[in-house]
Amino acid sequence: MIISQTANFYDSALRIWDVRSGQLIRVLNGHTNFVEKAQFSQDGRSIVSCSWDDSIRLWEVESGQQLWKSVHDGFVTDVEFSPDGKIILSCSVDMTVRLWDLFSGNEIRKMIGHSDVVTGAHFSFDGNTIVSCSWDMTIRVWDAKSGQEIQQMKGHSNWITGIQLSSNGRSLVSSSLDKTSRIWDLKSGLEIHKIENSLKDPIGMHFSPDSRFVVICCEDQTIRMWDIVSKREIRKFDGHALPITAAQFSPDGHTIVSCSADKTIRIWDVESGREMQKLEGHSDRVAWVEFSPNGQTIVSCSWDKTIRLWG
Repeated sequence: MIISQTANFYDSALRIWDVRSGQLIRVLNGHTNFVEKAQFSQDGRSIVSCSWDDSIRLWEVESGQQLWKSVHDGFVTDVEFSPDGKIILSCSVDMTVRLWDLFSGNEIRKMIGHSDVVTGAHFSFDGNTIVSCSWDMTIRVWDAKSGQEIQQMKGHSNWITGIQLSSNGRSLVSSSLDKTSRIWDLKSGLEIHKIENSLKDPIGMHFSPDSRFVVICCEDQTIRMWDIVSKREIRKFDGHALPITAAQFSPDGHTIVSCSADKTIRIWDVESGREMQKLEGHSDRVAWVEFSPNGQTIVSCSWDKTIRLWG
């Protein structure tokens, strides 16, 4: 399954799609503004979403029912489940990173330190630390239990648009409006490699399951795939008609799903770079798309305010 988001001012739903057939399974309605991100729980039974309506919402996949809603003091830019599935992490234009109880939706902890919009936040794979990025051009590492800041990573010269951790927990990749993506050693906080020149405003990236490759979404409507070991671009995926907003490897690493301001979701073969399928249905910019843990369903969310399940 894949999740996607959209972007029409009058449509604020999430959509869930079937990967094999490309069929739309379900539309989740409730958000009242652009839906920024949605993610499956590890067991595939729940979806958490965030929106420009300042809210985080938890949904039951089977029924499409909204289980609870909690709010920030501004647009929510990122959201995800903790590795053990008991906590939800979010960040916002209110410059905070927050933790929420999965079952009640109550706020557990608030991390304050960034001096501008927080654009991304992720748990480490053991759940002990949290990494966040911001328009203040810093990446910060926090202790998940105490909420204390542990480390700062600096190097970008413009807003940081996103971060993602490798599956082995050793590396972090960031993208920025300084037209670079950078790979960092998570333990030392040192920059390992800087990808530049060929990139035009990279706005998102994702590690392969084996942490060997990273795909980067660019404003020039392409997805670039880089080999972390050789430090070179090995493939370019070209087909979207407008800037790409997100791209992600399937759990087995054989395919990539992407979404775009062109309102489409596309599935690509990693080996050949060939477009395998195009999913259409959203009525505005698709902001996020993601595979379910078993790789059989897609969830998408959009500025049309919908969350859609495709199957």
